[in-house]
Amino acid sequence: MQKLSPVLPSGFTDYGFSTCGVREYMYSKWVNILKKYGYKLLQTSCVERRELLEGKYGGENRKLFFHILNSSQEYDEKIKPKRGLRYDLTLSLSRYIATHEQSLAFPCKCYQYGTVWRAERTQKGRLKEFSQMDVDVIGGNSPYHEAEILNIIVEGLYSVGIKNFRIKYNHRLFLKAFALQEGIQDKEVDFCRWLDKKDKMDADTFKKGLESFLPADRFPWLLCDTKLDAISFYRSVLYNSNSQLLSRLLQEVQACSNQIIHFPKVKKHLLFSPKLVRGLDYYTGVIFEVNIMDGDEGSIIGGGRYDKLISLFGKKEIPSIGFSFGFDRIFNYLQKKKQLNLEKDKAILLKPLHEKAEKVALLYAAQWRKENIPVIYFPSSINLKKGLQYAEKNEITWFACIGEEELKIGKIKFKNMLLRSTLSLSSREIIEHITNS
Repeated sequence: MQKLSPVLPSGFTDYGFSTCGVREYMYSKWVNILKKYGYKLLQTSCVERRELLEGKYGGENRKLFFHILNSSQEYDEKIKPKRGLRYDLTLSLSRYIATHEQSLAFPCKCYQYGTVWRAERTQKGRLKEFSQMDVDVIGGNSPYHEAEILNIIVEGLYSVGIKNFRIKYNHRLFLKAFALQEGIQDKEVDFCRWLDKKDKMDADTFKKGLESFLPADRFPWLLCDTKLDAISFYRSVLYNSNSQLLSRLLQEVQACSNQIIHFPKVKKHLLFSPKLVRGLDYYTGVIFEVNIMDGDEGSIIGGGRYDKLISLFGKKEIPSIGFSFGFDRIFNYLQKKKQLNLEKDKAILLKPLHEKAEKVALLYAAQWRKENIPVIYFPSSINLKKGLQYAEKNEITWFACIGEEELKIGKIKFKNMLLRSTLSLSSREIIEHITNS
């Protein structure tokens, strides 16, 4: 019989026990924050129809889809599969909203967490299969929702120990108004895509590419950073723009700024970036992305307002805003900086030293679990040394054992594996000790 290779395909990975513990820890931190703001969990299918995927992410992105062959179908380039794995969570959310619009109450505040697939070249920080979290407000047309979303990002990053980050922001209407002013509205998408590549090329190459769209004297703001605030900058650059478009742009940015005042931590991290381009396919208003200042992970969170996406399903426009992120880049940064300070589980490894003690030990285990204390039970047939080694290797905080002496006095030998200290306590005293620690 031929031996099987245990090697994974390129671009895919397994997550071991310790890594899963960290990911679960980060996920719980974000969820606790989201629940405080009234967001509810939504789970959508990981499989979508091909025409839906291609209708939303056409062009070059078609090469990134993982298609699903029909039952018993062999691969044939001429036969297009009818289904594919989801590329992100936003499209699935929009499909769900379009399907269940009549039964939902708006604004609908929700979060999703699931796996997405992209058949792109594997590189640092990019896998073909990865977990993503999305947070959205559907039917939220108030500028308050922009401010709340940004504040959730700040609280979420703070909760896992990240405080040195910038939230870059811009507005899609600015790029639209600039293209219209300069007479390149027909090339707006190509122009914005070139802007989006700025950090991936040297200055001369970037400038040469810009000259294919505009005369050199028309884009000095694209070659350097600005110290102006958003409204002042927009007014200075869009001096000859469509007045109605400019008025709407300034009004929306000012309304958002007025709400951010109520969230002082957000303002501390904001950085206006007029060259920021995101999601040409669907963002319609404020756009933003988060970068860690002393990291090389690139953008760790991205999002913005998308008011027209749900209308692709033949429905009316529903104003929406949200953001998405993957845990891998955040995890990699924390691991590199050695900032993974997890709260240790208050678990007990319980070990009766002989068969007579097992009945009592199992009663204690039931009592502790009733008090929401995790208990790992090692029967007497496993020797004491193995129990201690297991507790150390798995970073279990407490080790409890019951021998003949403990049975006589009704106590339990209770060891703190971190402090290397041992006490003799009753079951009730152990519960109080762990609860108060």
